Amino acid sequence: MVSNQDYEFIRHSKGLSLHAYFVTIDQRLQHWHGDIEVLYIMQGSVNLTLGADNILLEQGDIIVVNHYEIHSLRQTDEGNLMFVVQFTPSFCKSYFSDLQYIRFNDRHLRRQQDIARWTVVHQILINMIKAFADSRPNFQFLLMESLNRLVFTLLTVLPYAMTAQKEIDSYENNLERLNRILLYIHNNAAYKITLEDLAQREGLSTFHLSHFIRRFLGISYQEYLA
Repeated sequence: MVSNQDYEFIRHSKGLSLHAYFVTIDQRLQHWHGDIEVLYIMQGSVNLTLGADNILLEQGDIIVVNHYEIHSLRQTDEGNLMFVVQFTPSFCKSYFSDLQYIRFNDRHLRRQQDIARWTVVHQILINMIKAFADSRPNFQFLLMESLNRLVFTLLTVLPYAMTAQKEIDSYENNLERLNRILLYIHNNAAYKITLEDLAQREGLSTFHLSHFIRRFLGISYQEYLA
């Protein structure tokens, strides 16, 4: 059983393989989901944590979050407005099945520092926004056209690595363990759950569990509880 608090379930738009929406973020704790996610900061700024990396996303920035990548979001003092596109890697399985094995690198695009790559991705996102706003009959074809262009462009302008199935299986097993831990903490929030308690439940040493939590959440156990 997966906790809604930590795993973000995606409802795709009108039976499509993508979901796009505008959102203002206050705080979204560590979570992960099976969709690839593209964030476009339209106004203000947002603090994004990807594992142990803390990234300030400013107005105009675009970033890709890989599927099943643990991340959190937090507002800054100036507020924010984001356009978010989420899509399942299996949408193109019949003609490009490798997308599920791809992990994008160097995926933070900033207009001032990377105008060429930023411009082409930005234009596709703008076209998606227009297609959603228009909602003309059969507009879904326009959305899927934009999605295919988006994925093609990301594969063209961003470096990426291929992940072996064995690595994916190991990572998913670790996510299952992490979810058990976070779900137990959430369900027993009224009690003082120690690292020793969790380590005993998972059959690990406190040293191993401490490093496991920091590796996947980017913070210590005590910082997570704070």
